[in-house]
Amino acid sequence: MQIQNPSKLTQIAIADSDKLRVGDFAVAVGNPFGLGQTATSGIISALGRSGLNLEGLENFIQTDASINRGNSGGALLNLNGELIGINTAILAPGGGSVGIGFAIPSNMARTLAQQLIDFGEIKRGLLGIKGTEMSADIAKAFNLDVQRGAFVSEVLPGSGSAKAGVKAGDIITSLNGKPLNSFAELRSRIATTEPGTKVKLGLLRNGKPLEVEVTLDTSTSSSASAEMITPALEGCNVERWSAKRWWQRY
Repeated sequence: MQIQNPSKLTQIAIADSDKLRVGDFAVAVGNPFGLGQTATSGIISALGRSGLNLEGLENFIQTDASINRGNSGGALLNLNGELIGINTAILAPGGGSVGIGFAIPSNMARTLAQQLIDFGEIKRGLLGIKGTEMSADIAKAFNLDVQRGAFVSEVLPGSGSAKAGVKAGDIITSLNGKPLNSFAELRSRIATTEPGTKVKLGLLRNGKPLEVEVTLDTSTSSSASAEMITPALEGCNVERWSAKRWWQRY
């Protein structure tokens, strides 16, 4: 969508969402239930949320600012009026807001928007690995004292990771010096980095740390992918928790 001669509109300033901290104040703006422009306030409850069983990449800002039907696509602001996120979803057992809302970080939105402007499409970088979340079971099986990060189950031949020496069984613990909590976080951060970019992966191999530099592939340069795969469960829909979860996208 392009707006012609937007003389009466003011462009919003975009903040660096990587600088957000839990406890920062936030304001959600939207049109809940068609009532008209509405602002609600809260705080940043958590950062880097994933595992919500929503389609696409997950690296959400969690906020307790009230988000309801009609808020999707609205702005999440800091107290300077700068954009820090795009309101996307809520956890809603009863169908309404219970103070657990999620927003796409502004840095991710800005990166993807700029790619659309420059190329007319989204170009996602690919590591060329398959893997899963690091867990207590995996740590026990490999006798490791780590339960966070991304466990590499397969490295695709010819991919950037294969050329850099990444091996199946490695645990990716950091990306460009920043610690990783999960495979979902790794996937989101890589997918918003342009193909051809060199990234540094911190690995744990046989209990010993090392670092490699990987040049990201394009989706057409090889069969490389970066998807969470558990072969034994492929094709199944498995709840992460025993309790039923209700997720609604607004």
